[in-house]
Amino acid sequence: MDDPTNIDGTYPFAGLTRYNDGDLPERVLDHGSSVRWWASETFGTEQPIERDLPDEGLNTMINSLPRAAEATAGWKHPVTGDWIETGKHNAIIEPSVAEQIEGRTGTKEQVEGFGGDPDETVYGDRALFNIPTDDYSIINPATFLRPLTEVLRDEGLDDAVFGEFRVSRGGGRVSADVFFDGKHVEAPGMDEDRKPIVVGLQLDWDFFGGTALRMRGMGMDWECVNSIRQITEGKTIKHAGDVNERVEWVQMYEDLLEELDLKTDQLSRVIHEASEETLDLSDFPDGFADDYDSVLEAFYAYAGLPDYLAEVAADNARANAEDPFNPDWWTLHRGATYAISHEARGEVGTGAAIDQYNRRANDLLMNPAGVADDVEAAYEEAHEETTLAEEGGGQVTMDTAFESVRDKRDRYEDREEEIHSLIEG
Repeated sequence: MDDPTNIDGTYPFAGLTRYNDGDLPERVLDHGSSVRWWASETFGTEQPIERDLPDEGLNTMINSLPRAAEATAGWKHPVTGDWIETGKHNAIIEPSVAEQIEGRTGTKEQVEGFGGDPDETVYGDRALFNIPTDDYSIINPATFLRPLTEVLRDEGLDDAVFGEFRVSRGGGRVSADVFFDGKHVEAPGMDEDRKPIVVGLQLDWDFFGGTALRMRGMGMDWECVNSIRQITEGKTIKHAGDVNERVEWVQMYEDLLEELDLKTDQLSRVIHEASEETLDLSDFPDGFADDYDSVLEAFYAYAGLPDYLAEVAADNARANAEDPFNPDWWTLHRGATYAISHEARGEVGTGAAIDQYNRRANDLLMNPAGVADDVEAAYEEAHEETTLAEEGGGQVTMDTAFESVRDKRDRYEDREEEIHSLIEG
């Protein structure tokens, strides 16, 4: 981030201070290390050695992240052309970008108007994030990331932390994945030489709207490089009031890490159960896939994925299932997460459609009975003129396809209660 006007991009980090200024833990070279597979995926190396890891640690990366500052806002008088200051609003700017502004550089159009090159000129809009009301409170990254580093050091995770920051919109929006090597999901039945499933935190913030910071637990399956997002309930800190007075950052992170540990244990059980439960594609009614290339693609589409993702998910699940005509629900979930992780259009953490797709993918793992209801309802809605009953026993056939997961509906409802008890407890 040497050039403050060109800061959009992805910035990886490892350790709090790059593995304590160069000391690479021996376990990082182990097959079961998440850092090893992350380095392999990120930097294209088979073995992560010191020079293949990023130069920045989490602690040092904080200093480079874009931040915001207040500036006086005003409005231009329509008759006199004078600029009038206002106390009702404040301009929220990126200070390091603002320092690069010289001369008459208000907007891109104004730069072009007096013969300047907007691609080479730092004009005002490049520094401006927002002009909110005067009760808007800036929450800069150091405010909430420094307490995180304190907690990680106290928890002995200073050498285990790694991940990346994804910066967009001129530094006004950032999404971060913060993983912890060793915090892995160990489900019964997993092969010993399987690449790990690591868990961590997803943090999203921006300087544009009313929400400053959103954080929740997430995971990454290195076997297929799939993100498993939204595995804990989200926490939201708003741009309002004295944030440091109303938020106890250290306690919040301690609680979130404890919740993540509990959820990791639960996720292990869920994956094991999902691996034992299969979906017989031959049980779907005739005509179920008339609008799609396969029954599996139709299943994903009726489950709530858009057609372009349903196609990718079906291809992935079919390729990885032991029996492509009778896939288990863990494979179905992985197909959905693969499609979302690698092909979904949109940005993670913005509250856009991609977040809804991640919730659908998690339902495949956490609540197959609920997915069954949604698939059936979506199929019936799409074929209102020709009902399942008119197709000669279609309703019975659909029920047969989902019979096993519906028989276990009570278990899924108990799981939902368990999830909420972890969150609320």
